[in-house]
Amino acid sequence: MKKILFVNHVNERCGVYQYGFDFYTTISKITNWQFDYAKVDSREKLADKILVSNPDYIIYNAHPSTLSFVDQSFLNRYRSIIHISLLHLFDPKRAAEVFDEGFNYYLMGDPTLKLEDPRLFKIGRIIPQYENRFEIPKIPTIGSFGLGSRSKGFEFLIDQVRREFSEAIIRIQTPKDSFIDPKNIWLNRFIDLESKKLKGTGINLEISTDLLSQNALLDFLAQNSINVFPYPESNRQTDSTGISSSVDKAIAVKRPIAVTTNALFRHLHGLHPSILMNGPKKTLSLFSSPFQNKIRTIKEIMADGAESVSLLRDLYSEKKFIQQFEKILDQIQSQEKNVILERRKFNRILDDSARKELDPIISELKALSPDMFKRKIPRANVQQAFIFDAVRRFAKPSDKILCVGSHEDTASDSLKQLGYSITEIDPAINWDLETFFNLPSTFRESYDLIFSTSVLEHVEHDEQFIQLLIELLKPKGKAFLTFDYKEEYKKGDKIFDCNYRFYNLKDLYSRILPLLEECTLLDEANWFPAQQDFKFCGIQYCFGTLSFQKNGSSNLFNRNKI
Repeated sequence: MKKILFVNHVNERCGVYQYGFDFYTTISKITNWQFDYAKVDSREKLADKILVSNPDYIIYNAHPSTLSFVDQSFLNRYRSIIHISLLHLFDPKRAAEVFDEGFNYYLMGDPTLKLEDPRLFKIGRIIPQYENRFEIPKIPTIGSFGLGSRSKGFEFLIDQVRREFSEAIIRIQTPKDSFIDPKNIWLNRFIDLESKKLKGTGINLEISTDLLSQNALLDFLAQNSINVFPYPESNRQTDSTGISSSVDKAIAVKRPIAVTTNALFRHLHGLHPSILMNGPKKTLSLFSSPFQNKIRTIKEIMADGAESVSLLRDLYSEKKFIQQFEKILDQIQSQEKNVILERRKFNRILDDSARKELDPIISELKALSPDMFKRKIPRANVQQAFIFDAVRRFAKPSDKILCVGSHEDTASDSLKQLGYSITEIDPAINWDLETFFNLPSTFRESYDLIFSTSVLEHVEHDEQFIQLLIELLKPKGKAFLTFDYKEEYKKGDKIFDCNYRFYNLKDLYSRILPLLEECTLLDEANWFPAQQDFKFCGIQYCFGTLSFQKNGSSNLFNRNKI
């Protein structure tokens, strides 16, 4: 069963946090996936959590002000994991910039989104299930809710209620927040000024700053005659803002709601009867606005009851959201079956086209292992780049990895810099493969992944070498090798003193591939025709790759010693 890790930031007094937590609570009810949850405030803590959790997918509650440390350089460390961003801000006109941030896929809870891209999934809202058992108040009770009270238009709401009602109760639930007004300077002044303003009127003001649980918040909203969200009006009815999650809770309690023309409520602007009211800091003229015939008073909206939003409770129910998200996960899995092979070929010739393709990876090797990189022949770096990229794409941070031929291997050194745990062997530093295999501490079927860069041609008994690799691989474990290739090579031709052979198509098919009867190539082999585009010591040749997976599961005890 595949596992999803959901990553949230640590501050609960934040609308972004609360939306992310509600999202996780809902999707974690899906039964055919495993789920894990992390609250982190640094890349180091997130890296530790990834190592322990060992997920297949990570969903990030991504907002620039909360998880800014999750950048492309961080994501590149974990290319075997599918990274999904839960967006809060998205501008279709700048989509290319968003898609360059390094995530594999994106989720946006905006029913109005129109952009078509296989990386972006439009998700609905989440309306919690709730049975309202409270009676409608006899005195008109106008409620409102929102974190970050300074930006929610509460002052305008109080003024509007005074204009429309001679007797009413205003109930505002606004938890102290940690971003907009962390020291509560504005909130304390607001409570003092507004309480004085209402003194002697028939309007009573009740303000709560507690952080309520979801059930308590729903009970709060359910006891109001109407719930009003008087956010400042906006000229921008675009997708570059998110959608407010505050109204999701209000819709659940089967009470009328009123909203302004703020773009955060754009998914509600077309409802009939209209639930639109004037808002503070008005920037649009009703005579030129598309909303000029839809603006109503709080009293008018309240009189219509909850008719306008009743259909939304079913449309965005938790049950339907789960069904929709299961389909999205199925789509992502289906896309991922093909996308790895589309990005890279794993049994191929590493010619100049591969060098161009892997050039960004070569730059990473240079940055991660600069001293060792300086000692390498530039055109040979394509081998280490191939190995480095393949390991990142398939290995999880907790996987057990073996490098055969680690001496001066920039791929192995760079992977260690990224936190991968690698057992390294090399005759120049400790053991050759046969000696290592027969050590008392070595166990068969121990490794999730084995890689070996340009070693095979230096091994006298290469068939035994490959058989030992297969023995050391766990079932479904993967191996990645590169080797020297020369199609015209025949026994007796000139070779390097340290080599036993060059490989060609006949040799690979007649000797090497038959050894893999317990295994499956990761993709169709394509080793010919090959351009001999690398020259060393007067010999023209090129590089090839061999990538395979061990089949099935073993009935043996995987830790039995050889």
